[in-house]
Amino acid sequence: MAKSKQNNQVENAIKTIKERYAIGQAVLKQCGPTSPHGLIAELAEQYGINRDSAQKLRAMASKETGYTKGELNQWFKLFRKADHALSISHFIKLISIPRGRERDRLTQEAVNNRWGSHRLQAEILARHGRRQEGGRRPTVIAGEMFEAELERTLWAWRRWLELHLDANPKIRPEIARELKTIQRKIEKVNKLLLNGSGGD
Repeated sequence: MAKSKQNNQVENAIKTIKERYAIGQAVLKQCGPTSPHGLIAELAEQYGINRDSAQKLRAMASKETGYTKGELNQWFKLFRKADHALSISHFIKLISIPRGRERDRLTQEAVNNRWGSHRLQAEILARHGRRQEGGRRPTVIAGEMFEAELERTLWAWRRWLELHLDANPKIRPEIARELKTIQRKIEKVNKLLLNGSGGD
């Protein structure tokens, strides 16, 4: 019974990934790798997602930055064999790593160790940090989506700090103090974001 339930979870995750990937393909086909101002927001509304998700799904569907159908099918085979599937959130995070062995190795580790998407994000930040100078310019989020993007980014920072402060008890005291100050400031901003999300 438990095995059957787990199989259903794997198949449901695969189904969701396929559906989201299909949206990414449609967005990519209709507006290309870059789009005129406002077009991707219109497409996002058409598919019932936000602009940021539309951009990320488009990148996932691009063979230059994301995955081909064949590559995804190979990962689906692994999910079924391991009785554990990554989610669409995992794949969105993985496209921040250039295509190749390192991304594949990290994906394999995420499956083998059953990492949640936040743990995967922490591992990506720990191993690769932020995009190096000279790389592709990151997407700048403005307008109403800024606070949602900020909340996600702050969550990743907070989780990264928690993991690494716990794992490094011998860190220099002056650095530990400053990092804990940063944690408190992140918490303060998070509370402001949460208080503002409920409206008047």
